[in-house]
Amino acid sequence: MPTGFMTNAIKLAETLRKDCSGDHRHVVLIGGGRAKRAEVYPGELCKQIIFGLRDQMIHDGRLGEGMIGAVDRIDEAPSVKIDARIYDGVEFYDDVSGEKLPLKETIAARLKEMEDVAYSFKGVTKAYAIQAGRELRVMVESEKISDDHAAKLSFEISQKIQTDMTYPGQVKVTVIRETRAVNIAS
Repeated sequence: MPTGFMTNAIKLAETLRKDCSGDHRHVVLIGGGRAKRAEVYPGELCKQIIFGLRDQMIHDGRLGEGMIGAVDRIDEAPSVKIDARIYDGVEFYDDVSGEKLPLKETIAARLKEMEDVAYSFKGVTKAYAIQAGRELRVMVESEKISDDHAAKLSFEISQKIQTDMTYPGQVKVTVIRETRAVNIAS
């Protein structure tokens, strides 16, 4: 019976489901030498695992076709999925009327407020509050913001959020400065 892989990643399972090509000898691995060497995955298996993970990330929408690396897509605003579990037991009230505010609408407004904090800084082109406000991703103009300034900007935005807003837990602020060079060979 062939060895199988258990995973909940559909595309990874599809990649690893392939039958053995039969171009090598199979032996029983008992005892020392060969069994010890079997602890290390062969290079081709590692490559197929990476391909399967890439296909799964494309399938999940976390990686675009032709992209390289394990990065979330940042070219479009992510759909706001509010994980209200971090707000369990939290109630929001209007400062003026004292009325209780609806949870989802209040959280969405807080995410927008967090994005507006980022937009208040020069050079910011896009801002996305994600993971129910636990992370703020900020895109900046690479011509106006240097790498050093991007690091400083990340700190300044986090300080402004810390002093101007109330939020549960921590907020990770990531400033992304992207430079692209494109050439066409014909």
